Amino acid sequence: MFRYDTTVTLRDTDALGLIYFTEQLNYCNEAFQAFLNHNNITLSINPKKAPFILPIVHCESDYTQPLSLNDKVTIKIDSINVGLSSMSLNYSIWKSDAKVGSALITHVCVNTTNGKSMPLPNEFKELLI
Repeated sequence: MFRYDTTVTLRDTDALGLIYFTEQLNYCNEAFQAFLNHNNITLSINPKKAPFILPIVHCESDYTQPLSLNDKVTIKIDSINVGLSSMSLNYSIWKSDAKVGSALITHVCVNTTNGKSMPLPNEFKELLI
């Protein structure tokens, strides 16, 4: 569906030179942002400038092989499950031809005026389906 390439940097690693476990989720979040940019969608972090925000309400991540400093990594958004007011993105993380991890991140659409969940806007939903 969508792929994002990155490289493991020094700031991503622990004292052993392996990625710190939270970095895999950061890579997925970067892939989501690149996906939005690729589709000309800009989300504002300033609630006063945006009708809705998409906070993360759930995430899980599996690690099947370690990633080390300078490894070239591809994050793939494999699928997006769209609900009325939420969406769950399924990611796979690859090093060369080897799948080294996976993640699931769920966002909910929140109205910035009242702070309550709201249906995903149709134009946004169409992009995801």
